[in-house]
Amino acid sequence: MWLYSDQWAAGFFDGEGCIQIEPRASGGYTSYYVNLAVAQNDRRPLMALQEKFGGQVKSASRSAGDQCSRWRVSNRGAEAFLIAVLPHLLVKREQAEIALELRALVGSRGDKLTAAQRQARRDVYEKFRRTFAR
Repeated sequence: MWLYSDQWAAGFFDGEGCIQIEPRASGGYTSYYVNLAVAQNDRRPLMALQEKFGGQVKSASRSAGDQCSRWRVSNRGAEAFLIAVLPHLLVKREQAEIALELRALVGSRGDKLTAAQRQARRDVYEKFRRTFAR
């Protein structure tokens, strides 16, 4: 019988996953969202990730006639996942560390941010973008 482990999840994510930081401007301010995604033809590993960390598993098409599924999770769920797998990541370790650095700068909903806090978030986003731009 197969059992979930953080080591398995790290290897699976290193090979099949991606980390994105998405800026969204609203009301004169920019918020940053950490998004994770993993695509796979077999839904079972994606459902295991969803069960443990939340998010959504949906059907997605990679190319014409190639049907696959994708697990997506953002913000708190993404943070929980990255904390769990970080000790075991090889390929995406640096991306995960920067994403977690950004998540550490997120306050409670409705908190008034100082200019220094906004700048710190922007700096982490720019570091991620510069380091991993393709």
